[in-house]
Amino acid sequence: MAECSLDNCNEECFEDNDKCILHCEKDNEWEKKNDNNVMFQNKIQRYIQNSMKNDAYEFNYIIFPNINKKIDLFYNLNEGFTKDEFLDVKFHKCHFLGEINFISLRKGKEIIFNECHLLGEINFMNLKFENSFLFEGCIIECDIQFKNISFMKSVSFINSTFKNKIEFIHIKFHQQAFFNDIKIKNMKFENLFFSNESNFLNIRNELGNKLKSHNIFNRETARIIKNSFEQQNNIIEANKYYELEMKKREEELNSKEKNNWFERLIFNIHGIASNHSQDALLALFWIVIVGVFASYFSFYTMQDKIGNYVHFNILPFLGTMALSFSIIGCKYIFKKLEKMYYYFVLVFFPLLYYYTTNDSWFTLFSNTINPFSIMTKGETLNLGMLIFKVIIAYLIYQFVVSVRQNTRRK
Repeated sequence: MAECSLDNCNEECFEDNDKCILHCEKDNEWEKKNDNNVMFQNKIQRYIQNSMKNDAYEFNYIIFPNINKKIDLFYNLNEGFTKDEFLDVKFHKCHFLGEINFISLRKGKEIIFNECHLLGEINFMNLKFENSFLFEGCIIECDIQFKNISFMKSVSFINSTFKNKIEFIHIKFHQQAFFNDIKIKNMKFENLFFSNESNFLNIRNELGNKLKSHNIFNRETARIIKNSFEQQNNIIEANKYYELEMKKREEELNSKEKNNWFERLIFNIHGIASNHSQDALLALFWIVIVGVFASYFSFYTMQDKIGNYVHFNILPFLGTMALSFSIIGCKYIFKKLEKMYYYFVLVFFPLLYYYTTNDSWFTLFSNTINPFSIMTKGETLNLGMLIFKVIIAYLIYQFVVSVRQNTRRK
């Protein structure tokens, strides 16, 4: 019989394949043959027994078929562990086509999954890993859950891609935990304890883009990551997850706490005005919009006192109103173009204001958006102007805070 074509494998080829039963491709038809699964189980057990003489159990390029997860493919690992000796367990570029029972890995010295591909649902539950657990460069196309786990040494998920949900529930990290450069579709953290450094730098969604609210399962997840960056004095990254935390809070108010209308109102206003004090450009956008319209209405009361403001054309004013509502509507319809609309408004509205009013120095506009102008001029303040001044003061405050968020030092 011919030997497996894979380097360093001396096993016989399986049937018409050029590889052995461990390394050959396994499709649905292969898995339907029960004899194949039984043969694979026997072969993997002999493979484990033959590996006991080494310093580690190494599984290289093995394609694990879709076998009932109740079957512990690695139960013979325990025979290689003594009270005083623990061996490394390494999976290198292995494929897991179905659910696998990893209960035996709890006795491993160092557990390594390197560039593996997992297709079936994977659960690590009720385990205590005494040594390092490395899950790096892997692609996981199934749900994966870590529940009731104690990691006594360092943990790393660097460069892994999770194309479905990943959950960490009731986890204790006693040493460093690294989640750098991972890609996620949806991540859930619940009851996590970190006693040492954790790093979540450069987490992206499964497509490699910036995380959105739907990529975070709950507010607790965003809060945990935010706190990690705050402890490292990385304020810029912490603010990104503060924004996500506020988004998840909005979702809670709009779905679970619908009766709490006042807090819902405050959160929604805060989000619309400045994206929870994270978007200075959005706050400036609203300052220009509100300021220009307030300046238009001010002409009716001020043009008799200030002769320079007699050039007022009602048609551009009405056109500006129609255009602004169209722009605001399009901004929410076409999310990807919202920055372009911001820049358009910030350039177009001042030009239209100048054409409509002939106020070349923007004197009226500047005085209108100055929330303290009434106090200095001693003019009478009506209810409409009071409301406008409060709105402008709030928007200016949000603009200042938004700028400050990403430039402050802790």
